[in-house]
Amino acid sequence: MESMGVQGTGAGALLALVLVGCGSEPEPLPPREIVPIAEPEGWTPVPPAQDVYVDRRPSPVRCDPELGYTVEDYIGQQVFKVDTGWCNFITVEQGALVDLRADEIIDLKVWHFELSAPEPAQALLALAIDGESVWEQSVAIPGEAGLIETVIELPRDYPEGAQLQFHVDNHGSNNWMLFRLEREPGSD
Repeated sequence: MESMGVQGTGAGALLALVLVGCGSEPEPLPPREIVPIAEPEGWTPVPPAQDVYVDRRPSPVRCDPELGYTVEDYIGQQVFKVDTGWCNFITVEQGALVDLRADEIIDLKVWHFELSAPEPAQALLALAIDGESVWEQSVAIPGEAGLIETVIELPRDYPEGAQLQFHVDNHGSNNWMLFRLEREPGSD
């Protein structure tokens, strides 16, 4: 009988330790360094069947693979450039270079020159991860040259290799340059 009491006491103490451990919150993961999540030269066109933004496709889509989009040097930095005079609609994709956590953000920056079109219109810039649109921004045309910079809060974790889709559609002949897409620690 005594041995059962000892075992019962030990089991009770173990149960108490487990319950105390369950009540505490896990330690937050340490912030990681700022790193690019995509490379300018890594973007490739998305087939319509996999395009998150396919419902916006105009008819006809005109997108010259040599003149419509390219990687070029802009102020000493490689950028992914879309020239909508040659490409009125494009979604490109690549696998994320790193994993992304819900406690982190994406810093996205796009530069555009003066925007023009035969009549007023709206351009759409967008980013999707693994088929989920995480950011969209309409831009009025005509418009001054400018910088679009945004911080995207991630709705969940994504593994390294998650499919990124960057989208541009636009009326008129304009130039858009994606020059930053980075993972950064979130702000508390």
